[in-house]
This record gives sequence, structure tokens and C-alpha cells, in this order.
Amino acid sequence: MITSFQILVFGILVLYAAHRLSRWMHRRGWIRRRMRRGTSSALGNAMLGVQVILEPQNREVLEMRLEDPSEAGESGDPPDPAVRRPPIPPE
Repeated sequence: MITSFQILVFGILVLYAAHRLSRWMHRRGWIRRRMRRGTSSALGNAMLGVQVILEPQNREVLEMRLEDPSEAGESGDPPDPAVRRPPIPPE
């Protein structure tokens, strides 16, 4: 009869083997792992959204934080050819 301890040990061994296999495949270049971490600003904006519901006078603060920063520097003129941007590294 299989005991719960044996099932636990078997499960741990399977997880360890899968981990080692994924590391080996990563070293060979067969898979690429990208770890993305959440930003504190995303959590802050979420908490500010909840605060706007509870305190409506804070709506202006949320609108300023969520304003699109890419539009702030755009004047509509074509880019200056003398100014070169550094190349974007491949990921």
C-alpha cells in the first residue's frame, strides 16, 4: 500500500526533475525564460484607484499619475536628423 509520505516524496522528486530539465533546456537555448516583476507604481496606481472611490477629491491626483507621458514632449515637428537615438538591444 502506498503511504502519503511516499506520494509526497515522489511529488518532490518529480518537481525537482522538472526543474533540472528546464534548466538544462535553458542552457541549451531551447527555451527562454523571461521574468517580469511587477512595478511598485502599478500597485500604487491600483491603491489610488481604490482611494478615489472612497475619497472623490483625490481624482485629480490619479488623472495626473495616469496621464500619458509620451504626449508631453511631442510638438508635432519631424524628428531632428542630427539627433540619433541609441539602438535598441535585442531581447
